[in-house]
Amino acid sequence: MKIRTFAADRELAAYLEALVARAYSEMHEAGRGSGSGSARFSPIRWLMRDVPRAWRRHWVAFAVAVGVSLLGAVLGGMVVKGDARDKDLLLPPQFGHLLQNPSERVAEEERRAAGEFSVVEAASFSAMLMNNNIRVTLKAMAYGLLCGVGTLIVLLQNGLLLGVVCTEYAAAGEGTFLAAWLLPHGVPELTAIFLGGQGGFMLGRALLGWGSADGLRARFRAIRGDLITLISFACLLLIWAGLVEAFLSQAHEPMVSYSFKIGFGVAELLLLYGLFLACGRASADSRSGGENDAALPSPAAPQPQP
Repeated sequence: MKIRTFAADRELAAYLEALVARAYSEMHEAGRGSGSGSARFSPIRWLMRDVPRAWRRHWVAFAVAVGVSLLGAVLGGMVVKGDARDKDLLLPPQFGHLLQNPSERVAEEERRAAGEFSVVEAASFSAMLMNNNIRVTLKAMAYGLLCGVGTLIVLLQNGLLLGVVCTEYAAAGEGTFLAAWLLPHGVPELTAIFLGGQGGFMLGRALLGWGSADGLRARFRAIRGDLITLISFACLLLIWAGLVEAFLSQAHEPMVSYSFKIGFGVAELLLLYGLFLACGRASADSRSGGENDAALPSPAAPQPQP
């Protein structure tokens, strides 16, 4: 308005009017796409863009969750290697079936697989798995409010259980059965638990304030959106893992070949971590308005009037 009133440079006035019109359009477009009340939620955009970006922003916390779980697995394996009888002290009561000799259990599972398959039993088992695993994952996240110590303990316990099972079955020469049994549901299930641990460490860091000069409320507000995104995705993974474990992981040879189940698990692994590492990397500022600004000639600044 000042240029139009006090200057005679019509080209500059026209340029500024076009710039204001484009800015108005950009602001309203951004409002529609970034959380306004009338914005439509897009599941595809959330999955392919929001989830991987949230994961990458806090990948260190995810790496710590994986590291703690692996440490627990190594400790569990060492305990069983030292004395296999000590596994009763490490396994919770609900996992009492794992106390059975690995070779005997494999033979029993394969005999059962050769019999009649009950869809009703599989569906009931699937629902129980979803409920249990979602509870463990939410616990791993929520215990981050204990300055991350609770999350550490949950991940160590989960790793200990995994280490005991893997070490014993591998030592008994049942590694192929173990891979075919664990991989199809273990890839999404363990990833979801790691995401819960990631969220727990995010909460712990926000509570302690490491590396931030912001207040407590500001620190929690900064991670709120990413935390909700990651834990929501973890719950979806656990629903998928429950279905896969009930209907595929528990189907052994001769019903389903072990090579197919292992290949299925590897495909899940590649797709899931390909999503985290590769998707959502396009710049959010690559809209047409942002690209065209560099092509516009920069007008000369108006000369001050006497």
